[in-house]
Amino acid sequence: MSQQEAQVVPAEGLQAIRRFAAALVTLSNGQDMNELLFHVVLSACQLVDAEGGTLYLLDHFEQCLHLRAGVFGNTKTFFDGIMPIPLFKNGKPDASTLPGYCVFVDRPAYVPDMYRQTAFDQQSISDYDELSGFRTQSVLALPFRCQGNGTVGALLLANFKNGVKPLPQSVEEIAMIFTSQAAIAVENTRLNTENRKLIDVLHYTNCQLEDENIFLKKRIESRSATPFPEIIGASPVMRRVFHLMNKALGNDATVLLKGETGTGKDVVAVAIHHNSKRKAGPFIAQNCTALPETLLEAELFGYRRGAFTGAITDNKGLIEHANHGTLFLDEIGDMPLPLQAKLLRVLEDRKVRALGSVDGKTVNVRFIAATHRDLQERVKAGLFREDLYYRLAVFPIDMPPLRERNGDIILLLDHYLRRHAKMHGKTITGFSPKALDKLLDYEYPGNVRELGHVLERAVLLCEDQGKILVEHLLLPSDKSVTRRNAKVPTYNHGQTLKAQNEEFETSLIREALHVHRGNQTVTAKALAISRRTLIDKIRKYRL
Repeated sequence: MSQQEAQVVPAEGLQAIRRFAAALVTLSNGQDMNELLFHVVLSACQLVDAEGGTLYLLDHFEQCLHLRAGVFGNTKTFFDGIMPIPLFKNGKPDASTLPGYCVFVDRPAYVPDMYRQTAFDQQSISDYDELSGFRTQSVLALPFRCQGNGTVGALLLANFKNGVKPLPQSVEEIAMIFTSQAAIAVENTRLNTENRKLIDVLHYTNCQLEDENIFLKKRIESRSATPFPEIIGASPVMRRVFHLMNKALGNDATVLLKGETGTGKDVVAVAIHHNSKRKAGPFIAQNCTALPETLLEAELFGYRRGAFTGAITDNKGLIEHANHGTLFLDEIGDMPLPLQAKLLRVLEDRKVRALGSVDGKTVNVRFIAATHRDLQERVKAGLFREDLYYRLAVFPIDMPPLRERNGDIILLLDHYLRRHAKMHGKTITGFSPKALDKLLDYEYPGNVRELGHVLERAVLLCEDQGKILVEHLLLPSDKSVTRRNAKVPTYNHGQTLKAQNEEFETSLIREALHVHRGNQTVTAKALAISRRTLIDKIRKYRL
C-alpha cells in the first residue's frame, strides 16, 4: 500500500477506531450489571477523551431516572444521596433536564458550558458535582436506546480534554454508535441476569417439588403401612382414634365405641376386627334397635326346638356364630334391660345359653359395642345396668363428630366423590368454588354418613364430565347449621402445654388455609408469618 493510500484514514481516526474496538470488547465481557455500567461510562469517556461521565437509567414503575454509574478521572464516583430525576411534572412530560430531554426527544444534546446556559435545569448536575468533587463544564448528552425497548436512559459525557468548541461532528457520531452498542450489551446482561435468576428460582422450585414429592410419597407409604387405610382422616382427633385402635389390636378387651350418629363407629369396629388376631374368624354385627326384644333375644342367644311357637329346629344365635371372631353390638344403649342381664352373664363367664336350653356353651368371642347415647346418664336414669356398663367400657374409644375434625372434610369430599362417581359410572371433574365453599361450611349434623349421602345425591344430579354445582347440593338453607366455627381450645388432661398448643395451631392454620382457598402466600400474610415458616408448619403438622 502506498503512503498516499495510507493517508485515506487519518492517524487520529485509526486511534479512535482502536479505542472503540477495545471498548466493545470490554462491554462484551461484562457479566455483573453494576460493573458493566461503570465500564460503559469509563469506555465512553476514554473513547471521546472526556474527563468524566454519568449514566442514568429509566425506572418504569417510578417514572423517573436513577443515576446508576459515574466516572471521574478513570475512577468510580459515589452518588449515594442524589435524588432521582422525575420524568413528569403536573402530569406532563418534563424535558427540562438533560437526561429527561434525551428520553423524551430521543436526540443527543451538546452544551458547551453547563453553568452558563439557561436552556436546561442544572440541579441534578449540580448535586452530582457537589458530592463527587467534579466540576462539569461542557456536556454531551446521549439517549441510551435499547433495541426493542426504546430509550431507557441517558449517557452524559463531560469536559472534553481537547477543549474544542464546538464539539466535532465525528466525536458525536462515534459516541452515538458506541452508546447504541453499549445499550445492547446492557440489555443482554440484564436478560442474562434475569435468566440466571429464573434458573435459580426454577432450581429452587424443582428442589421444593422434589422435597414435597418425597414427603408425599412417604405419607402415602406410611398411609398404606397403617392398618386402617379404609378410614379417611388426618386431623389430630382422628390420629388419637387411630392410636387407640392400634392399642386394641393386640388383645381381646371389650371395646366401647362412643359418638354421635354417623361418625363411623361401625367402620372402626370392622377395621379393629380385620386387623386383629381374630381376622380369620367371623365378624358378626347386630343393631340392638332393629328387632323387638323377644326376636333380638332369640337372634343373639339362639334357641332349641320347641322353645316357643314356631321353633321347629335348633338354631344357633349370633354370639355362637361369632365364636373365634368378633360380635359387634350397635346401639347397645337401647338394649332392653332383661337382655342386658343375659349379655352380662355371657361377658362374665363366656358361656351362652340358648332359649329353651339348660346348658351353656363356652364361646370365644370378642365384643365390640357402640352407642350414640351417654351410657352414664342412662345408668343414672335406670335404663342401663351399671355393671354391664363397666364390663363394656373396658376400652372406650370416643369417635369425634365431623365438625371437630378440622381439615378432614376436604379429604372425605374427595374420597366420596371418587367413590360415588365410580359406583354410578360417571366422570366428575371436581367442585365449583361456590359448591366447595358450601360443602366446607356446612355443619353436617349427620356427620360422615350425611356427607356421603350428600355427595352421592350430588353425583346423581351432576352431568357426566361436569362439576358439582351448588344446585346439586341438597343442604338445609338455615344458616344456623351451615356455619362451621373454629374449635375453641380446651384443657385436655394428660397432654402437655406444647402438645395442646400445636393442636390448636394446626386447627388455626387449617382454617386459615381454607378461608384463603389454599393460597399459601395470602395465608402467610394474614397470619403475619413468612411463607417459608408457613410451609415448614404445613410439613411439620402434615396438613
